Amino acid sequence: MSSSNPSTADTGASNDSPSEFADPVTGVVYPPQRHAGKVGYGPQYHIGPTIAERIQGYEEELRGHLTHNHALVEHGRMMVSGELKRMEREHDMNSNDPSGQTEDKKN
Repeated sequence: MSSSNPSTADTGASNDSPSEFADPVTGVVYPPQRHAGKVGYGPQYHIGPTIAERIQGYEEELRGHLTHNHALVEHGRMMVSGELKRMEREHDMNSNDPSGQTEDKKN
């Protein structure tokens, strides 16, 4: 017997699927979980500077202004903007040493 109502028509999917979950209390059927844990933060989660790095950068920038040390001012600005962190990440990506240690740390 064919049903004329599209909501009750057989869609080919079984409600007994192990990936679907029916709440025993409310009877609500949740859709299958297709990502199965494959979603996550990943390596690009926190690229920018943290709050602590920004505060430290502002501190260095202020210290540089008070002592008229332009290099310290620039270093502080790079910390606040995240440029310093980006340069360190690029250096780590481009280094040929798989252990991550520099020559000074090895000896």
